[in-house]
Amino acid sequence: MKRICQWLLAVTFLLTLTGAKVIAGETTVGAEVHANWTLHLNDQDLGKNFNYFNVHRGWLTVDHTFSDKYSAHVGIEAISTGYAPSSSWDTHLRTAYLQVNEVLPYTNVRFGMHSLLWIDKVESVWGLRFVDEVSLHKLGYLPRSDFGASFIGNCPGGFGILAVQILNGPGYTQTELNKYKNFALYGEFHPFPKNADWNESAILGQYYMGYPNVASTAPGFSENTMMDRSQLGFIVKYRKWLTVYAEYFMTKDDADASNNTDDEFVQEANGFTVFGRLYVATAEKWLSRVSIFGKYERVDKNKNAANPLVQDDGDARFVTAGVAYEPIDNFELALVLKRDTVSELINNIRIEEEESNSFIFTMRAYIK
Repeated sequence: MKRICQWLLAVTFLLTLTGAKVIAGETTVGAEVHANWTLHLNDQDLGKNFNYFNVHRGWLTVDHTFSDKYSAHVGIEAISTGYAPSSSWDTHLRTAYLQVNEVLPYTNVRFGMHSLLWIDKVESVWGLRFVDEVSLHKLGYLPRSDFGASFIGNCPGGFGILAVQILNGPGYTQTELNKYKNFALYGEFHPFPKNADWNESAILGQYYMGYPNVASTAPGFSENTMMDRSQLGFIVKYRKWLTVYAEYFMTKDDADASNNTDDEFVQEANGFTVFGRLYVATAEKWLSRVSIFGKYERVDKNKNAANPLVQDDGDARFVTAGVAYEPIDNFELALVLKRDTVSELINNIRIEEEESNSFIFTMRAYIK
């Protein structure tokens, strides 16, 4: 049913564009492509100095504004998997939604396949999606977008946002396997909305509650399964020149309906992310298009496991650092060093750390 609704929304939207000459409004078409060249600095099971070039992700988007009250959006995503010459492309309808503004004073509504507000916000603050994904999406704890409805309240005076999202749960790349819905309560607070230097600084929070995407044939599914996430984030931003972000998250998962959600059956994880970006110059020279950035992520994946070895299994640290340059508008490139360290349980007797070190030259092109 979800797939049918998605494609009906997309077809309806494209048919609307066919008659754009007779419908009041404005249509904007955009495209974005990410590509990189990667060099492995250690073995990584492919041999030291293994390297490859990959155009790994792209989007095609269409936005149509019918009026100040009504608008629509469609986004198609293509993702490359594997390495040439055996690589292939997966294509998905990532977004297809209608938006109605001012349904109630200061309140907008979205319906269809659309982004999770938390992921959208953190990705916009990071600003380097072509370098690395944001943590909760990269780790698989939250989908980038999902099918459902969002009620978005904008606080008067620009002090923030309070929103409720009702979602199917599996995200835009999977089929929904049960009837249960997930809910997200999202909030932003901007303490200095009238200060031109600091108005983008904010405190973010989200509580996400729902169910795993498994078939609900077992009795007690809604009582004995769990998919909960809690996040708290802080943004410190000075004009466009300096951005610092910190985030802490906790997750709880139980996909087995045959037990209950007591602590011993719930897989708990927590972690944090810190990143920063600084532009080299503030004057309107070429140096004002150069920035340095760094990100550190850490996750404790099996926080409440009874076995100490299992507690350490899957724990990970991710370090990303580099320099980015935007030679012209809507085109950006970056030189990046990455180190991923993941703990693995070997033969159920010991923990070994697998370390991956890479040098990446990556770029982003955007057309709209």
